[in-house]
Amino acid sequence: MFEKQWFSEASQEGLSNDALIFEKEISKRNIDKCLNIIKNSNSKNTDYWKRMEKRLKNISKRKKKYILTGVKPPIFLMWEGFWPDMNSKDCQILDFLKESLPDEEFLVTNNSGKADILISSCLGRNNPISRKYNHCFKILFLGENLRPYFSNYDLSISSDINTYRGRNIYLPLWLFEIDLFKRGQDYPDRKVYNINNFCKSRIIDFSKRESGIVYIGNNSEPFRESIIQEIQDNKIKIDRFGSHTKPIKDKISLISKYKGTLAMENSIYPGYITEKGMHAFLGGSKTIYWGSREYSPFNDHPLFVNINPDQSYDLILDKVLSITNENNKVFVPALLEENKVLNFKNEIIAKMKKSLSQFIL
Repeated sequence: MFEKQWFSEASQEGLSNDALIFEKEISKRNIDKCLNIIKNSNSKNTDYWKRMEKRLKNISKRKKKYILTGVKPPIFLMWEGFWPDMNSKDCQILDFLKESLPDEEFLVTNNSGKADILISSCLGRNNPISRKYNHCFKILFLGENLRPYFSNYDLSISSDINTYRGRNIYLPLWLFEIDLFKRGQDYPDRKVYNINNFCKSRIIDFSKRESGIVYIGNNSEPFRESIIQEIQDNKIKIDRFGSHTKPIKDKISLISKYKGTLAMENSIYPGYITEKGMHAFLGGSKTIYWGSREYSPFNDHPLFVNINPDQSYDLILDKVLSITNENNKVFVPALLEENKVLNFKNEIIAKMKKSLSQFIL
């Protein structure tokens, strides 16, 4: 469903005023007000409001169970469409959810009928918009540069800086490189680094590094590939690695051997910033970077040379040559400020809490 995005009018019903008021009232557990909104809706998208009715029944059922037993029922999560090595019981998204509702218990289930929240992404063959999930609060996590459908999903967590009327939370992938929850160990699917690694300055002696460029990646995006070909055609050393072609065990260690690295996003869109620049900073190479300038931690940093598609190849190659000819000791300032990163994290958690407050008992 994400290969080609075309949005019909009905695909964004969740951005309507009635839908936003419904979310506000269901967050307060105002069941009667929510029922009136459903009853009085004049929307042509009846499927959306039938789904809201099922969500409302599920919230009511949880509340009744708590009243009858005096024991809080857990919030059951179901995950669909994620990368193969993502561990749904130990991942960063789950840590954000747990910290947003610290007094609630989250449990993972494979039973769609039991699930309270469906968290899906854009990989795999499963169909998260199936009617079997209609009673769930549906969260769409987008690590790729894609837009959400707000009739099929109730909240998106994405690399999109737009709030979409409060239904989207901006969480760029570069933030996932930091050990935000101070666990002191990696996740099953991702290595994380102490925030201090990004918040301190250092001196790098480029005379001790290989005079060349390293590129690590698999996607032959046309602008990226054209730059690589220009570098090769001009007899500038560039070594290519990738998990599908020439795998490596330690990306940061490899980058740290070279004077320069090529870090180019798969596409460019405001706020879409992945881990590529973070790895380049840790490796300490001067970086040819192409990506969003909005909300970017790499803007105006001396380790990063930003390029644009409208620049001539000659100009870009001059920048590449300057990097490969660097032989000085260079002062490299910190990339991030710890208090700003932690404030960003807390803002994300506060927004999640607001959206998930419907499950507070």
